[in-house]
Amino acid sequence: MINLKAKAKKAAEAAAASSSSSSSGETKNDNSAGSDGKIGGLLGVQSKRGGGGKRSKRVPAVVLRLQKDVQELDGGDVAKVTFPDASNLKVMNCSIAPTDGFWQGATFNFTIDVPDDYPHKAPTCTLKEKIYHPNIDLEGNVCLNILRADWKPVLDINAVIYGLIFLMNSPNGDDPLNHDAARHFRENPTSFKESVRGSLRGGTVRFGGKTVSGFPRLV
Repeated sequence: MINLKAKAKKAAEAAAASSSSSSSGETKNDNSAGSDGKIGGLLGVQSKRGGGGKRSKRVPAVVLRLQKDVQELDGGDVAKVTFPDASNLKVMNCSIAPTDGFWQGATFNFTIDVPDDYPHKAPTCTLKEKIYHPNIDLEGNVCLNILRADWKPVLDINAVIYGLIFLMNSPNGDDPLNHDAARHFRENPTSFKESVRGSLRGGTVRFGGKTVSGFPRLV
């Protein structure tokens, strides 16, 4: 369930406008791309001078695919997607507020980075907040099957976001990234739940002779 369609459509339109804004009219100097040195606008499109001062450009395949993906994002209120730079669809923020499960009541912010060879290669997802979770390590790296061996080019950003929602509702103790949290979850789910709730209040987690602190207060 994702509340995304209007914002995603706006971002896609901004990206499309950026890629075509200089396709006609007076020829500009190559330095007019901006002080950041990108040629052809923020989408990084290729440009060159042609006959009669015209400019030809090629929009990268990843941008074309992402324009399609973000137009199709839609859903409810569990997840929201924003684009820090509306003309760069390859970096997006996804906030997820689980309505069920161990992490209910908190909001978690993921960064989704899309590689240049998407959709042949999966996006990378990183959680900004420190969390006690079997499938997310303390540095925010995410273990999700569709981001690894099960990724296929037919999958899209929607699939990634639904995967993140599922992970926040149903952790998988048999495919861990945080092995201590996974063992805690498997061996004593009740104690694990208490530790998670304590971590969401900014508390310290103790299990198996180890102590983990530094969790942000999220509830």
